[in-house]
Amino acid sequence: MLGFADRGPRAHAVNRWRARIGARTAARLVAEGFAVEVVACGGAVRGAVPEADLLAEALREAGWQGRILLERESTTTWENLASARALVGDLDAISICSNGLHAEKARAYLRRQDPDLGSRLVSADDYRFPEMSLLKPVFAVVGLNKLRQLCRADSHG
Repeated sequence: MLGFADRGPRAHAVNRWRARIGARTAARLVAEGFAVEVVACGGAVRGAVPEADLLAEALREAGWQGRILLERESTTTWENLASARALVGDLDAISICSNGLHAEKARAYLRRQDPDLGSRLVSADDYRFPEMSLLKPVFAVVGLNKLRQLCRADSHG
């Protein structure tokens, strides 16, 4: 689960949304027979409390009772994935939980950082109509722009 800049002391609406995505994805994977551990990622980017802690609290509120691992140091999506890799190294399946296009960027980052882990990616349950419908267009514009930049960098590098 990837955090979104949060001042705290409680998770804001976007991080609560990401926690709901994480909870329902974890529940689905458990139902499919996977052993599931959720990794909450994010340091104290905009406030005193690491985003990982805010996400973990929101994940519990969303109903997840299983194990939560915390990655409390990263400040960017690239760092989230780099730091979380050590925590997920032997898992059979990995799902990146965030809003759709942000998760897509993170999947591309994971494939760059560790192709073996990238090959273990499974889908998250990140779309549910009408969840966060007012913010989705904003996230779509920002996400498509960032993915376009990522693709441009790939073609020039």
